[in-house]
Amino acid sequence: MIKLIVSDFDGTLMPYGQKNVSDGVKCRIKKALGQNIAVAVSSGRTYKELANLLPEFAESIYFICCDGAFYVKGGKPLYQKQIERADLAPFFAEAHEGLAFVLHGAFENYSVGVLPPDADKFRAKPIRTLGEVNEKIFKVTTYKKEFKPSPYSGLRMHWDGGESLMAQYVNRFANKGTALSDLQMRLILAKYDTACIGDSGNDV
Repeated sequence: MIKLIVSDFDGTLMPYGQKNVSDGVKCRIKKALGQNIAVAVSSGRTYKELANLLPEFAESIYFICCDGAFYVKGGKPLYQKQIERADLAPFFAEAHEGLAFVLHGAFENYSVGVLPPDADKFRAKPIRTLGEVNEKIFKVTTYKKEFKPSPYSGLRMHWDGGESLMAQYVNRFANKGTALSDLQMRLILAKYDTACIGDSGNDV
C-alpha cells in the first residue's frame, strides 16, 4: 500500500506555461491526505515559491526544495545540505567582473548586482558582501555572465539555463534522491511504500 506520494512540481503538478496549480490537482492532494498518505512536492524551486503556490498545504505536506538541498514541513526545515560559505565567496569575487546573482535561503533571498526583470519574483534583499548573509544558503542563481566553479568546490550545477547565461548551483551532494531517502527514514517507510511522479532526469 502506498503511504507516501512524491511529485515533481513544474511539468508535473503544474504544467509548463501555467502560473497556478489547478483545482483538480489540489483536490487530489487533499484526497491523498484524507487517506493518511503523506504527500511531498519535490522541486528545484525555493520554499517561498512553492509555499506561495500551495498556501493551503503549508502545514500538511512536505516541500523538498532547491533540487533536494533541504525540505520543510510546517515552516520548519527538517533536512539541510547548504552551500558552504567558502563556496559562496567566488560568486562575490566574480561580481566585480559583471556577474549578478541571487542567494536563496530557506526563507529569504539576497541579490548582488543588477538583475534582469524576471528575477523580481524572488523579492531579494540587495547586499554587497557575504557578511550581510544571515542564514544558510541552499541555491545560487547567476545572471549575465558564465560562472565556472572550481572542480574542487562543493558545488554542482543544478540547471544551465538553456540558451541564456542564467544558471543555478546547489551543494554537490544535494539531490532529490538523497532528500527523499532522508524523508523515508524519518517516516519509517521503504521504497515499496512510495510512489514518485515526475517528468525529467532528476526526478528519476
